[in-house]
Amino acid sequence: MKKNKLGIYVHVPFCVRKCFYCDFCSGTDLNSDLVTDYFRALREEIILNSHVAKDYVVDSIFIGGGTPSAVGSHHIQELLTDLNKWFEIDGNCESTIEVNPGTVDVQKASTYISSGLNRMSVGVQSLNEKHLKRIGRIHDTKDVVRTLSDIHQAGFLNVSVDLMFNLPEQSLEDVMTDIDLIERLNVNHISYYSLKVEENTPFHAMLKNNQIQLATDEQERAIYHEIIEKLDNIGFKQYEISNFAIPGYESRHNMKYWSRDAYLGLGLSAHSFIDQ
Repeated sequence: MKKNKLGIYVHVPFCVRKCFYCDFCSGTDLNSDLVTDYFRALREEIILNSHVAKDYVVDSIFIGGGTPSAVGSHHIQELLTDLNKWFEIDGNCESTIEVNPGTVDVQKASTYISSGLNRMSVGVQSLNEKHLKRIGRIHDTKDVVRTLSDIHQAGFLNVSVDLMFNLPEQSLEDVMTDIDLIERLNVNHISYYSLKVEENTPFHAMLKNNQIQLATDEQERAIYHEIIEKLDNIGFKQYEISNFAIPGYESRHNMKYWSRDAYLGLGLSAHSFIDQ
């Protein structure tokens, strides 16, 4: 009997530093014992959920965060070994890991490939030094270029970047410049998110105290439509609200959320959607 397809999301809630806009479930305690204990608990959760395996074959894995590349690559290796042991993994599985510039090099990227990962999502957010500092990122533009070069050198052919707009004092020209620069860096998927200021973040306090200003709703929508047009002109076709791809490189895992396909969430704060 042909089995149904399943996506697996694994949450790795560790970061080098929390960005000023971030309200995701993550923290900056990279104590080795805590990280080891977390991945040990993940293994137990995988085993507890392995009963799902009898009905499904896994055709997408997404390791997100947090910053999964902030922890040692051996943790990711062991995680993928456990998933392969307890679940039936499709031979053509799309396997993604989120990384941040400055936290991955050729060696770490090569370890990811040998572990079975074949897609990387890089949290670039901006290629403007001023905006990177303003949102609390740990990297600069040189780190972005170096990281993408290392990823390609290691052999990753399917590379996505996250970008953001509607940042404080970010102009339309700034956004268009980011796209011009990213076009030269050999990526085939772009997730482009508009900043949303969430409660209990540094940005929320800054906005409340008039320390930062954001675009009006009308200005934000106008920039969004300019982004869609510019990306389309350079070959990135929109297939979902915030996602654009060179045809053939749409994220299989992203599409599961939109098409109500089954996915299993593992790790802190992750949730699942199985059998409706």
